[in-house]
Amino acid sequence: MLRSFFAVVILIFTFDALRAQDDPDALSLRASQLIDSTMASLNIRAQRFNEELAKINAVKPLEITSLAKEVVPKNREKVKDFLNYLEVYRSLSGKQRQEVEDSANSLREKMPSRHQATFLKDFIEAYEMDQNAFDKYTLALTKVFTNINAVLLFIETSKMTIQDTKLQFTDKKEYEKYSELIEAVEKSNKRLINASAASQKATIDASSIMQKAYGSIKK
Repeated sequence: MLRSFFAVVILIFTFDALRAQDDPDALSLRASQLIDSTMASLNIRAQRFNEELAKINAVKPLEITSLAKEVVPKNREKVKDFLNYLEVYRSLSGKQRQEVEDSANSLREKMPSRHQATFLKDFIEAYEMDQNAFDKYTLALTKVFTNINAVLLFIETSKMTIQDTKLQFTDKKEYEKYSELIEAVEKSNKRLINASAASQKATIDASSIMQKAYGSIKK
């Protein structure tokens, strides 16, 4: 899924093609195509990412019914899969980011020197703003689900039982350790909420800037 996402819409311009396209109108066309395809990729990113996030959230790994001894191992595997997904996602996202920036810089180099400093400048700055905020959001997700995995691992090896839909600990130290792990989840989740809000704002702001950049190039 990830590979198809990153291959769908981003236009990568080769240096040979750019050498043959010094005409300002042709460069403007390529620039508008780059902005258009990048904006489309951001929309696809949100859709695909939210689908994966919805899947792991549906597991509800910390609900009482999910903490039964026979259920925890399966949920741990799902959490670990999601953590791997986040890691691969960031890696591919970084490659895509470099490709977009390389394409923009290649186009910029073919512009008259007096326009090189400003050509696609707003677009790249907006794109980086969005990417940086989204990366922080995915890192916050990694922290939350790493902490959740720690809770599940502890539950899996503890003497905890479930009675009347409540967790029961016969060992005080185990209860204290469980409380400590849950507190870590809650703290990281608060940071996740802030990172999510910041990422959503950055995406909205970046989209607005990109649309203006697209409009100015099309004129």
